[in-house]
Formats: sequence, structure tokens, C-alpha cells
Amino acid sequence: MGNFIDFYLSGGFFNHLTTIGFGVAVSALVFYRAGGGTKWLDTCTRALLVCLGFGVLGATLGITEVGAAVRTVAADQAALAAAAGQGIAVIPLAWALLGAIPLWILCSIARHREAGGS
Repeated sequence: MGNFIDFYLSGGFFNHLTTIGFGVAVSALVFYRAGGGTKWLDTCTRALLVCLGFGVLGATLGITEVGAAVRTVAADQAALAAAAGQGIAVIPLAWALLGAIPLWILCSIARHREAGGS
């Protein structure tokens, strides 16, 4: 994988769904900052949970697909094929974590401030 486009496209459909979820989470944070209330923080949290769910589902289906593909390869090439496939299969989970962790930190900071923290 040479660049971000290759990484993103290797994640397939689940990366697209996760990206839409990130858009919902960021929009919820923007609406919260505009004075929308804590319901937008709840929306952000739920959207990020859905993003992580898409990541886990995408990785699970990817690993299942790798297992099916490895069975079609000659026995002496199976280990190499499995290693190559497993590196690609977990991309949806990696994408979900790359986006969800920073957004979750921002959401947590907003919740802490809302609760009267410094």
C-alpha cells in the first residue's frame, strides 16, 4: 500500500459507512458547540459506537474472506497468502479506530466541561 487512497479503498464498503458515521459525529460536535445541548454529545457517542461496529464487522468479514481465499491456494503458498490477506482484512477496523479515538477524546472533553470540569 503506497498511499492513503490505496489504504482507504482496500477497506471497501465498510470504510465508506464508517466515514459517513464520522461525518455524523463531527456534525454532532459542531451542533453541540453551537449551543445545541448535550443531546448532540449523545449523538456523537452513538455515531462513534456505530463506526466501531462497522469496523469490527468489516474486519470480521474480511478475515472470513481471507480464510476462504487461502483454501483455494496451493499448500506451499498458503502461509504467504494468509499473511498478505490478513494485513488487508483488518483495514476497516484500523480506519474505524483512527477516526473514532480522536473524536471520542473530543467528545469526552466536551462532556467533562459540560459537567463543570476545568
